[in-house]
Amino acid sequence: KQWYQRRVRGGFLISGAEDNTINIWQAAKVITNSNGTHSPLHTFTVHSMPVTDLFCGLGRPRCRLFSVSLDNTAQIWEVTSGRHLLSLEFPAPLSKLLVDKIESVVLGVSLTTSVYKISLTEDQQGEDIREELKPFIIH
Repeated sequence: KQWYQRRVRGGFLISGAEDNTINIWQAAKVITNSNGTHSPLHTFTVHSMPVTDLFCGLGRPRCRLFSVSLDNTAQIWEVTSGRHLLSLEFPAPLSKLLVDKIESVVLGVSLTTSVYKISLTEDQQGEDIREELKPFIIH
């Protein structure tokens, strides 16, 4: 099992792997457990292809975890509860993920380096929250 990404944020150790899974452990329990076995707090298996990048927001204790995968999706979870919040579809497999400071815009970078932008804020009419997915170039 190849581990692609590891993050430590707010007392959690978070990993994504090529077996399509994301695991979240409570860092304190991993550190204090001397028997060598560590069961994750949460395991997510929503992605159907390898996980390629992770982002964990601030907002403790209800921080959000963003992930991208070669399955053309970004997924968003609440870390503490493990609740799946949202699935975003992109037109291409994604290799990297960028999220703005207030977690209202997600940028997905494809394997061909196209960058796709999705806004997570609703407009006043409550219409589709996704902007048109057109690649743009960052200089």
